[in-house]
Amino acid sequence: MVDQKPEKENIILSLVDDLDFGVEYTQALTMFVEKTGKSTRTFDRYWREAKERFYEGLNDKVAAKAHVVNSPEIQAYKARIIDKFERMQILSAMADGSLQVPRNVVTREGVITLEAFPDYTDRKAAIAELNKMDGEYAPIKKETKHSGDMVIKQDLSNLSTEELLKRASAVKKLNG
Repeated sequence: MVDQKPEKENIILSLVDDLDFGVEYTQALTMFVEKTGKSTRTFDRYWREAKERFYEGLNDKVAAKAHVVNSPEIQAYKARIIDKFERMQILSAMADGSLQVPRNVVTREGVITLEAFPDYTDRKAAIAELNKMDGEYAPIKKETKHSGDMVIKQDLSNLSTEELLKRASAVKKLNG
């Protein structure tokens, strides 16, 4: 960083913040002239310096992010995660009963783990999980169309003439 006057440095730092928030040239120019009363030429020099610093900082952030993403620890972690198709293969093998799964069995000596073929509940759970992954349980979308008018059907045959007139006048008032 170059030794600059404190006021100039503060203005440039403020412009860098403005760039970070997405403020455009014309907006920043208007605010700068109103606050400082300095010329457009001065603003252009400050703006150029602020843009250089902003892009340097942006490049540093991108480089740091790339370093983190490409670090050996992250790559080793990603290598241990199986993808969707590998998970589907395992579940399919469980569903058709060809994959042996570990089972804990209690014996006199204690609990031991044996390799066994999946039972009915394991196979059913594998099939259900595969169905979820394929979207088999997605809700069915149905379109309904209506005009917005609400129609209520009632049997009016047992009403007296007075009651029919009251209802008719009420409906007339509602419809305006």
